[in-house]
Amino acid sequence: MTKLSAAPVSRLGRLLVEHDRGLGLGPSLWPLGEVRPGERVMATAEITGFKVFPGRVRMILDDGHGGSAMVTIDSAKVTAAFRAAGFPPRVGVRVEVRGEAVQPPVSTAPRGIEARFIRVVA
Repeated sequence: MTKLSAAPVSRLGRLLVEHDRGLGLGPSLWPLGEVRPGERVMATAEITGFKVFPGRVRMILDDGHGGSAMVTIDSAKVTAAFRAAGFPPRVGVRVEVRGEAVQPPVSTAPRGIEARFIRVVA
């Protein structure tokens, strides 16, 4: 029998993010769900979902280690970042985002990121 290898199952709200926990020791990796809403985070991950709304873009980012998160950002920032990279926004591209952890209104919904910055990375 052939054994199949599988990628980790991605869990929304568990994206690994850089966060300093307010300790002044510099950032370290934490699952997004363990970061308090309103605190600053940074993540580098692959876009696995992408939807454009008037003035906003909603993306699903996957860290490749079983964590993912929903990220919202101003559409003009996404357009500028991808114009600088030389190609249109699309699934499969790795990006770095910086912003704040957010908790959706439904308390059982996973945490996401309200991004203020996006950059396409190689």
